[in-house]
Amino acid sequence: MYFPSKRDAWLGVLLWGVVANGLFFSLRDPERTGLFIAIPLLILVSWIWFSTGYTLTDDLLRVRCGPFQKTVRLEDITRIRESRKFLASAALSVDRLEIHTEVRYPYIISPQDKEAFINEIRSRQPDIRLEMKKGSKIGKTRPTKQKRRR
Repeated sequence: MYFPSKRDAWLGVLLWGVVANGLFFSLRDPERTGLFIAIPLLILVSWIWFSTGYTLTDDLLRVRCGPFQKTVRLEDITRIRESRKFLASAALSVDRLEIHTEVRYPYIISPQDKEAFINEIRSRQPDIRLEMKKGSKIGKTRPTKQKRRR
């Protein structure tokens, strides 16, 4: 099952603004030498912006961010934690999840639908521990309402 990355508008403005600025000034230069940097940068930013996402199979989580790809075995995941850390990662939003394993530092991702992502992972590995922020409804089951007897 594929989960695209959530994208923050401010991050899009920042990334695409840098690319547009580079292209603008490269085209104004009579020698056009800046295009040797601006065009590969445009390709890289486009690749990252449009292909960042997360794929769940029966036993793997594949994290893809442009040309970069990591694979995590679901059985290695020990906990999932909500985060707003602004670290370099395969996430296009600061509304993030940290995927912790015992063998490596956490994978930081930002699925568009965090609740569906967590439910899908926990359907495959129910013993994964969740650490959500206070007030978060993700990962919690809603109590059923009981009808009053008259």
